[in-house]
Amino acid sequence: MFAAAVSLMIMRNGKPPFTTATKSDVLYKKLAMNRADLYWRNWDRFNTNDGIDKSSEDFKDLLTTMLQYDPTQRLSLPGVIGHPWIAGDCANSHEVHEFMCNRFH
Repeated sequence: MFAAAVSLMIMRNGKPPFTTATKSDVLYKKLAMNRADLYWRNWDRFNTNDGIDKSSEDFKDLLTTMLQYDPTQRLSLPGVIGHPWIAGDCANSHEVHEFMCNRFH
């Protein structure tokens, strides 16, 4: 689940959620300390484009639960499938194409 969360973050935001999964990594340390609020504040500050937050609250919640430091606390596959971000509206092919074209602008 942890690796899937890292992959999902890269696919969604074009960057991994942290540099290395060690407590010496500034962002990862926040997750390990169960301080997702500080993690997302730092992520948003360093990874937004002109102040535009690219991650919805549902996405942040999904990633936070998938990246839990304690593996027993991570979301299970049924939990991921039923999560509001996954179960929500799905983009059509035109919307996906437009998003991908504008991702780094």
